[in-house]
Amino acid sequence: MQYPLSKTVFTVIQIITQYYHVYCENSFSPKYAHLWLTITDYVLIGGALGATIKFIQRMGKGKAIAKEHKGRAKVFSFIGILIFQILQGVSAATKAMYLAGLDGLTLHSSSSTS
Repeated sequence: MQYPLSKTVFTVIQIITQYYHVYCENSFSPKYAHLWLTITDYVLIGGALGATIKFIQRMGKGKAIAKEHKGRAKVFSFIGILIFQILQGVSAATKAMYLAGLDGLTLHSSSSTS
């Protein structure tokens, strides 16, 4: 599946699951769709990255794209976008886990001061 198409499909699924209250962005519980969409997204990103690397290898062997088209620069910019997506997802997951722990601490401390 093409990566931009899969991101569009994931966005539609996310909206639908939010409507039916089975998507919780702050939870990685298996009962919420957020965990499964995140795992599937990482698998597709990995596949896109692998396919792009294979494309670079094939492009280098056969000299399929002329130098004036700057094919390597375009491919490497796409790889940069994929890596940015991975880092963005890891950052969001780390923040969600941190905030979940922080919320537990603040709820506990506020109830003890009352």
